[in-house]
Amino acid sequence: MHNDVRRKPWSLLPAMLLWAVCASAGEPLVFQTTSKVWIDPQGTPTKVEVSERVTESVRVHIAKQVSAWRFEPPTVNGVASEGITYLSLRICAVETGQRDALRLAVEYRGNGPGNPEGLPNLPPPRYPAGAASRGITGAWHVEYTIGADGRATVDSVRPEKKTQEGRNYFKPALEQWLEHFVFLPEQVAGRPVSTRSNIRVKFSMGGESKQQRLLSAAEREEKNSEACLAAKGEESNTLTPVALDSPFKLLDVGG
Repeated sequence: MHNDVRRKPWSLLPAMLLWAVCASAGEPLVFQTTSKVWIDPQGTPTKVEVSERVTESVRVHIAKQVSAWRFEPPTVNGVASEGITYLSLRICAVETGQRDALRLAVEYRGNGPGNPEGLPNLPPPRYPAGAASRGITGAWHVEYTIGADGRATVDSVRPEKKTQEGRNYFKPALEQWLEHFVFLPEQVAGRPVSTRSNIRVKFSMGGESKQQRLLSAAEREEKNSEACLAAKGEESNTLTPVALDSPFKLLDVGG
């Protein structure tokens, strides 16, 4: 998966369309969403469905931008084919100074199988009771395969540090957590396919995982996100893919 997309398209929207996502007056409006994308053998999106958790008018605008993107299509026996993938997106809107207008940027964060219920992030795992009672913390990298049936099989769970304690607690907890979900598999030529993915989970005392801590800090951290930098006319290059071997590769955001 390419991660060198430097420019993000933006355009103006009436501010009233985005208040459902709201933030304080004068502050960037930041939120994450997902989209299901049908891609033809030329790598062109032919249909884009944005999560219904976003208001209809904003969905239309996001879909229009994503439709201008171009992908490297999957191949079957060396021949380009159509397919379906799921995008993770971050949206940022910044006031322009014009009356009732915002500058909206769409940031590509990755693609791969769809998360359950169309959520941008997985619900965090529970902190293992045994590790919590002993005050054990740590970060773990989990590689897993999402099969054609949408079920996840954990391939490996490895600690970020060699001296990490608590493998007997965290490994089964993470395996049980991921294998509980039913994902939306990617499709190639009308057939669901398996995709290898990975995720980093960090446990800290208080029962919070990496995902929970990111969510609680999002209001201040995401104002300097890739999407907000793009909306302000600045540039950054910090994209991180999730899928390890998705058959779809983003080539160009167009616009």
